[in-house]
Amino acid sequence: MKRLLKYKNIYFDLDDTLINEKTYLYTAYEQINNYLSKYGHNVLNFMITTFKNEGRSKLFNKMLNNYKIPLSEINNILNILRTCNISINLTDKAKSIINKITNNGIKWHIITNGNHQQQKNKIKSITPTIYPYSIQFSNKPNIDGITIIPNSVYIGDSEIDYEFSKSINTEFINISSIIN
Repeated sequence: MKRLLKYKNIYFDLDDTLINEKTYLYTAYEQINNYLSKYGHNVLNFMITTFKNEGRSKLFNKMLNNYKIPLSEINNILNILRTCNISINLTDKAKSIINKITNNGIKWHIITNGNHQQQKNKIKSITPTIYPYSIQFSNKPNIDGITIIPNSVYIGDSEIDYEFSKSINTEFINISSIIN
């Protein structure tokens, strides 16, 4: 963790770097399941199993088709996903890093991709409340509209995060390689 102290600004990815994205998604799936119970189906296990085995691509369309739920429900489902009522914690590692760098006067920022409404909701749902210096949204690895302060590093968890850091000419550190 000492290597982080040489930077003036540290940029973080959100999902699976600062928070466990599955915690958010599975809570949203529970809320979607509750909403769709009016059709007499329990779709929670289907959503979680399909997500684990096939990923999120067309997850809701598959679920609606499998359970014969009207396609007109897709907008309601997406709204529940994007505005899910949850209290989510930083990962222990993220909490430790943020405490350490904040105590050393280092500014920290979030650059995240995905649906803006959903990502804002995730950030708002983090308890205790967090106060990053800035929050930016990107269609990573695309860098359009992204502002990076010199003498910084990008911390993430994926190949897309790595490619993004290369695009913005910033060092990349995988969160899993940081030792508390």
